Amino acid sequence: MVLGDERDWYLFRPERQLDLGEGYEDLFLMKLDADVDTIPSTSYVRMVLCRFQGRPRIINGEVKGEAAIFGPRVFAQLTPPIHQGGQEGAGLSALGGHGLS
Repeated sequence: MVLGDERDWYLFRPERQLDLGEGYEDLFLMKLDADVDTIPSTSYVRMVLCRFQGRPRIINGEVKGEAAIFGPRVFAQLTPPIHQGGQEGAGLSALGGHGLS
């Protein structure tokens, strides 16, 4: 995803609603913190969290308009396939995505 002039944001849809304070709760963006270029498969990585002020407008992978509320840094880790829907072809893995905890 592209947000402003920054690339390499990841778009996430949580399995359940998260109480992150104000802002849209069904989708959010995360980006690897400085000096990190991949999400390791076996350890946690520090990421920047960004919430949308309202329903996001995303066109061809680019966030349009005033959309961002920057939040805290968080630690995230890829989850095993069982947390991505339980069965092959289910959950985010069917869409080419990954689970993240």
